[in-house]
Amino acid sequence: MSLLTRSDLLKPAARRYRMVQMPTGGQVRIQSLTAGEARALRQSLMNKKGELIKARGDRLQELLICHCVVDESGQRIFSEDDAMSSDFDGLDQANAAVLYQACRNFSGFGADADFAAIEDAIKNSDSTQES
Repeated sequence: MSLLTRSDLLKPAARRYRMVQMPTGGQVRIQSLTAGEARALRQSLMNKKGELIKARGDRLQELLICHCVVDESGQRIFSEDDAMSSDFDGLDQANAAVLYQACRNFSGFGADADFAAIEDAIKNSDSTQES
């Protein structure tokens, strides 16, 4: 295995794909995200003051799924409008959970320290709403 150089690391990434088996049957194709795509998604969850936009935080699972799930030609099959609407409400939660976890792991989104802070903000937002 060779040591990657700076220029190797900074080359535009080749898109990676993976098939994910759904608990209720069938498979879904997911794609990797570039660092820029992941950053844009993280930033879209916060307002200009750096505070969580609750409506988007509440749909984090759906937003990540819509950015990662693609068809055979690599085109996203869901839009952010789909993620923010009730379109996902009928999705079997077992499928949603498996798909979300696969997208987090495959894209590297879940390993991101900023993402952990966003998840904490969502949890804190939920607990302050209940008080």
